[in-house]
Amino acid sequence: YCFNLCSELSSISFTNMNTTKIGTRAFSGCNNIKTIDINSSTKIEIGLSCFSELTNLEKITLSSEEINILDNCFNNCAKLTTISIEQSKNTKFKSNAFSDCQQLKNILIDSSSTIETIITVSAKAKSLHDITLKSEKIKSMNIVSIIAKSFHRFHSTKLKKPVSAVMHFQDAIN
Repeated sequence: YCFNLCSELSSISFTNMNTTKIGTRAFSGCNNIKTIDINSSTKIEIGLSCFSELTNLEKITLSSEEINILDNCFNNCAKLTTISIEQSKNTKFKSNAFSDCQQLKNILIDSSSTIETIITVSAKAKSLHDITLKSEKIKSMNIVSIIAKSFHRFHSTKLKKPVSAVMHFQDAIN
């Protein structure tokens, strides 16, 4: 709860860190935050509901070998449109990590290493349009559920071999 409801913050940036761990609800309700940029060489772990209810958050960029996003982390970030994951070998999103992010349009995974699990999330992102993979070394992905009214494509720009995937898509609930 260290910065919970802090209305003066407009961006969050952690760069050149070895490990970044952010606790439960640390930035929850900080309504003026528009961007989050976290760059750690080894690990990023973001706690339960850590960035929930950031009503003006538009873009998230995470870069690290290992990225763990816990339950409800970005819940109800109404203006979030883009999530960018870079340089990750292992990325895990727990349940409802992006629930009620109704403007979420793009998830970009740009990795030079193997990704074991890309997304394990039940998202009610009614605007989700693209999930893009930009890696040659992705082994497998597990997309449990995406509920998105306008989901158009799941594509890769660099995959050279088949990828094992488990996906379940549903029409958005109006």
